[in-house]
Amino acid sequence: MEHQKSSYRCALKAVLMVLLLLTSCRGCIQMHSGPPRLALTGPENWVIGGRRYSLAATYAMPRSDLPGAPLQFTVEYTCGECTFATMRDDDAMSVALPIMIYAYENGLYRRSIITVNGARAEPQLIGVVLVEPGTRGQQGYRIARSIPEVESFSHSTNL
Repeated sequence: MEHQKSSYRCALKAVLMVLLLLTSCRGCIQMHSGPPRLALTGPENWVIGGRRYSLAATYAMPRSDLPGAPLQFTVEYTCGECTFATMRDDDAMSVALPIMIYAYENGLYRRSIITVNGARAEPQLIGVVLVEPGTRGQQGYRIARSIPEVESFSHSTNL
């Protein structure tokens, strides 16, 4: 009986991890498990539209949950103004979009050279991890968009 419970818990954890790696999701984000974080930077500050964003890190990561495992440039931002309990994609996107556009317009998503099998690999997605304060990076919301989508947003949005 105990073995069945243990197997059930492992299966449940595996299913939850797959769900958490989707393009956008809320809940436990397990910052230090999953795909490797490539070209990891430490904390930095960006000023976007007169507003200061204190970032925990930026890095590239392969999105093995998507077809072709595209490379994603990821920004971790601890979001003090976010209401995580009721957050949906639209809410997350309104917070993440200025960060995505800034990374795109300033070429920050290309600042590190990453090679895969001897060839340069460029990110195809820009993602933002909105980290819930006080959770040591274990709770939050992930959202990502393709480079062409972010480019399109950059032309239609004034930040």
